Parts: sequence; structure tokens; C-alpha cells
Amino acid sequence: MPFIVASNSKQRKHLESKARRAAAAAGYSILKSKVRPGGYRLIDQRRNLVIAGERFTHSAEDVLRIIARLKPDS
Repeated sequence: MPFIVASNSKQRKHLESKARRAAAAAGYSILKSKVRPGGYRLIDQRRNLVIAGERFTHSAEDVLRIIARLKPDS
């Protein structure tokens, strides 16, 4: 799965913050890879279970899309 690379570090940080906030609001957290630039893992906080990106294969944009799909309709 190709990564969508933000054009500068300010945009990357903004996307990461947005993904972290969305994850926290939905009961998840994200982990950022230390060896794979731009790679994230989505974790269900209640069950301590990896939901997506077991090998840090998702970008921040991917995490936002996954959370939108998992979020129950209000």
C-alpha cells in the first residue's frame, strides 16, 4: 500500500495530530513506527488489540479513513 507523503513536515505533523485526536475520540490510539517513516498502527484501547497496521503499514490518512469506517453512526 503506497504512502501519501505530505509535502512538508508541518503538514505531516498536522495529519498525525488529527489522526491521534480522531482515534482517541473513537476509543483507539495510534502508534508511530520508529523505523518506518510515516507508518502507523491503530489500536483498540479497551481490548489492547491491533485493529489495523500490524506492521505499521498505514499512513495517517489511512488511519483517518479506517476510523471513519469503524465509527458507529450517531
